[in-house]
Order: sequence, then C-alpha cells, then structure tokens
Amino acid sequence: MRFGAAEREAVPPAETMLIPKTETVLAQLRDLLAPRTDSRGQERGGLYPTHLNNFLSCSLRYYFSRVIRIEEEEEVDETLGSNEFGSWLHSTLERLDQEYRMKGKPVDAETVKAVLKEEYHTQFGNRVIESGMNLIFYRIAEDLMLRFNQLQEERYNGSLEVLQTEEEWSTVLQVPTAFGIIPVRVAGKIDRVEKLTGPDGQVTIRVADYKTGKVEAKDASPKPEALLTDTKYDKARQLWLYQYLVFKRMLDQGQLRFANGWEAGPETAVLAGFYSFRNLGAGFIENQLSLGDARAYVEQTEAHLRQLIADLFDPEKPFQKTEDRAVCQWCDYKKICGR
Repeated sequence: MRFGAAEREAVPPAETMLIPKTETVLAQLRDLLAPRTDSRGQERGGLYPTHLNNFLSCSLRYYFSRVIRIEEEEEVDETLGSNEFGSWLHSTLERLDQEYRMKGKPVDAETVKAVLKEEYHTQFGNRVIESGMNLIFYRIAEDLMLRFNQLQEERYNGSLEVLQTEEEWSTVLQVPTAFGIIPVRVAGKIDRVEKLTGPDGQVTIRVADYKTGKVEAKDASPKPEALLTDTKYDKARQLWLYQYLVFKRMLDQGQLRFANGWEAGPETAVLAGFYSFRNLGAGFIENQLSLGDARAYVEQTEAHLRQLIADLFDPEKPFQKTEDRAVCQWCDYKKICGR
C-alpha cells in the first residue's frame, strides 16, 4: 500500500472500522469537493460519478480512496489488464472521432486497424502481441472496433454526427451542510456527445458512455428513489449525472454551442446511454430514468445531490463498512477491513 499524503489520521482496527468525521476530516472533504484551478488553468476538484458510487456502495471505501488516498501498488505485468484494455479502446475511439469523424473524413476498416495499432504502441510500448494472451486481447480489440464502426454506419447512415469527445463537463452547487454552506463542483468526463437527426428532421443530443464490459437495458432502468440507495445502479448513476450536467449548462447558458458551430436551445431533446462492447448488438442503450423536462431534471437531481452531500458532511454518520459483502468482492481495501 502507498499513501497519497504524509500526514493522515490512523486507521482503526478492522473489527471496529468506524471513522469519525472530525473537523480535520470535514475540512479535507470541503477542500476535495470545492472548485479550484491548477497551475495550468484547468478546473480541478469536485464530485465525480465514480466518487459518488464509491460513497454510496461503501462510505469507508470512499474514505480510503478519496480522503486518505490509499492506493494499491501497481503490479508490473506484461499481460494487458482490464483497465489497460479499456483505456486502449477509449483512446482509439477518441482519435477516430477527433481526427476523422468530426472532420468529415471517412473511417474505413484499414483506418480503424491503423489507429488501434498506433494506440497500442503508444500506450504499451514494446509489449509482445505476436503470441500469448496479448495476441488474443489484440484480436478481440480489433474485432470490437471494426464491428462498432460497421454498426454505426449501418444503423445511422450519415444521420449521426459526433459533436464532442472525452470532454469534461462541470457545474458548481451550493450545498447546506453541518459544516456550513459549501460550494461543490459536480463534474464528469463524457466519452462522446452526438447529434442524431431523425427521419422527420427532429434532432436529439445523445450523451454516450463507453463500457468495455457487458451492459443491458436493465442496468439503465432505475427508479428515481434508487439513485441514492441501490448499489447495482452504479452505471445508470453515471448517465444520470452526465445528463444533468448537459441540461444544467443548457439552462444556465440558454443554449449549447459546439465546436462545429451548431447551437442547441433548451427545447432540444437530450438522451444519455451506453455503448456496451460486450453487447454491441443492443446499440445505444438508453437511460430509462424519468425526471421530467430539463428544468425538472435539474431541480430533482440537485435535490438528490444536496441530500447526499449533506450526508457526506454529517458528523453523526461516520465512515463505515458496507453491510453488503458482495460489494467487497472486487474492492482494493478488503484486506484492511478484514473482509
């Protein structure tokens, strides 16, 4: 294990594992969630979908990962891991969008293969791909990228335009807490924003998130009351926040303006969904969460977020282990907890 800061409060024994929210901890939380600008002028800090999911699934995991920043030591392995595989596909898709689709250039099979190969060597250097598991992973990746490109062409035939890729969206929410009213930056990096034009000419903005694992329609069909309670909707929670960020900017600015010059007013439909690379046949798996029109969606989302952030800052609610042991199965910190 390694720690992200020199001075941290001691971790209690595994049998108790209740971390009190002291003034020091609350101050750390405030600093973590507040908007700030780094030396390069980039916005930093805040609450992201991954952080939100960590807190809701196990508040102790949030404490370990965000407050005292315990990280697992990285293992050196010549075989691609699942995170590396996903990152490789994401970077390939990003380049294909930015360098080809957003410039109106065609994307054929040879282009897909070439960019995929370039990204492999950029990210993994000279790792062997001529044999073993890496060769299998490489062939799987190539097949997935080619199928995705083919399905996009067959299903949309020019009606789908990529507006933006791998961009961070954010807003600042004022939240009453036991620590006082604090500004919280809510942010998320959206894989792709699309413009879909229907046969009748109606335009829809689609907010897309790539998943290298399998996602089904049931994973994107939560009820509003499940957003802050049910851990199995972690993926849908991502879409919820992404769609909120798009609606929020649309309402705050009166419109959305993209790099190609296209403008979308607040009456424009916005949908969020997944592209699942282990379920490509399902196409765009739409978020079925219903919170009304743009204004109602923003109002309800902000009410939910204020409630959650107030709980995070509640000194009467210590960080503690989840009671759902299924959550612990793939947790980096289960050895600390004795799980």
